[in-house]
Amino acid sequence: MTEINIRELKTHASDIMRNVSKRRQRYVVTRRGRKVGAIVPVPEAENPDSDTAGWADFQRLAKELSSKWKRGVDSVGLVSSMRR
Repeated sequence: MTEINIRELKTHASDIMRNVSKRRQRYVVTRRGRKVGAIVPVPEAENPDSDTAGWADFQRLAKELSSKWKRGVDSVGLVSSMRR
């Protein structure tokens, strides 16, 4: 892992996060020479921005839920009734 100090992190935050996201690079953040944290990429399965992350689960759950809805009830009506 690449070590960076807090000042460097503040100055180059966008570039660092781009490297984490696109290149899957990892960083150890230091303060006064001591390790205080790490910046690591989110695993693909947990990444909400991934095109495939959880999409299959979402579709499966949508089908399961819709099969149990009463005829004529849409998602807006369902949510509205839950808010009461």
